Amino acid sequence: MDQKTFNTSAVIIFVIAGGLHLIRSIAGWELILNGVIIPVWFSLILFALAVFIIYTAITLNKKG
Repeated sequence: MDQKTFNTSAVIIFVIAGGLHLIRSIAGWELILNGVIIPVWFSLILFALAVFIIYTAITLNKKG
């Protein structure tokens, strides 16, 4: 797998994951993992991180 294919795959995966975090934040869905309640604001942080990774992967695709 070359770098461009990897970056494109990463963009697709992080668009899906980031979209789900954004939907969770807007809808206010509760998330409980192993008895621990994960706050909704945490999904906003993860959404921002996903956007950064998407931006970086797209930028690297354009350079390569």
